[in-house]
Amino acid sequence: SLSVYPCFKTTSLLLSPGDCGRPVTPRYATPKNDLKDSYAAGSVVQYHCIPGYENIPGTTPSVRCLDPNWSAAPVFCRARKCRSPDLENGRITSPGDLALGSEITFTCDHGYRLVGQKNSRCIVTGVTVDWSGAIPYCQAILCYPPPKIAHGRHSGEDDGEYTYGSSVTYRCDAGFSLIGSASISCSVKANGVDGEWKPNAPECKDVKCKRPTIPNGMVASVFQAEYVYDNVIKIVCDAGYTLLGSEHIKCGADNSWKPAVPTCAKGIFTTTTTTTVTPGSKKNETIESSKTLGIALGIVVAGIAVVAAAILFAMKYKDFLKSGEPEPQPSFHASSHKDFPLEVK
Repeated sequence: SLSVYPCFKTTSLLLSPGDCGRPVTPRYATPKNDLKDSYAAGSVVQYHCIPGYENIPGTTPSVRCLDPNWSAAPVFCRARKCRSPDLENGRITSPGDLALGSEITFTCDHGYRLVGQKNSRCIVTGVTVDWSGAIPYCQAILCYPPPKIAHGRHSGEDDGEYTYGSSVTYRCDAGFSLIGSASISCSVKANGVDGEWKPNAPECKDVKCKRPTIPNGMVASVFQAEYVYDNVIKIVCDAGYTLLGSEHIKCGADNSWKPAVPTCAKGIFTTTTTTTVTPGSKKNETIESSKTLGIALGIVVAGIAVVAAAILFAMKYKDFLKSGEPEPQPSFHASSHKDFPLEVK
């Protein structure tokens, strides 16, 4: 059975039995003909969808007067959908289904910047729907040509185009050392739209570290009067001396050894040293713990001497007691460890 809704009577006309008043028009449709104030039973009023909407297949856009009520109007129109935009090197997000009234947001992939509007709305354009404004595009982020450096050059072109991810490598002229990273890449600034080179371009410096002089020690490396940046040498001490410091040191960018040149101290020491000195590395870690054995050895020797002196004294004292002679005064004295000078540092 058909659903019905009451006919609406007008104030200027009394309806005859079986007549229907003016039908209600759905918001998404418009009648094909001008509406009248009264319709006879069996009359049909047809509609068509307004711009931005389209007929739902299988539905009839009309209502019929059913003596004296109109049949309920079915939902026979639906909102049109905008085309799905194509954003190369980017993506589109939308909370809706791209139908009339939907809003979308444009976002570019990392390394690209958006040129145009960030948002767009699906609107009516003539008899159909489309996106408001022009669809934006994603432009590759560029970097200026790489920085030039004194006494060196990079592998790129001074007037070349450098997109995100491009890289160049630096090398120095003969006699100069490269300080910093040899390769730098075109990256994106924090603002997300401009390019920059990272890390900073290196330097080419004339770095020279003189061969260190080690009193009571020597440099156990190939002999050179001077060493260049990042050269590592090993220090050893003469017999009877202990190394205080790192046995491996590296020529730094400021023409000095890193860590500081060690020293050779006279004496017997137990030194535990953990040193990391890697060519090209900026981290030199040295952990040293030293314990002096000289004092301990001195105390032991002094203790043994005291005990030996006491035993000898007791033995002589015993012999004199047996002979009945007066006790002679000892021609020696017991020494403590304080009587044994130790040269320790």
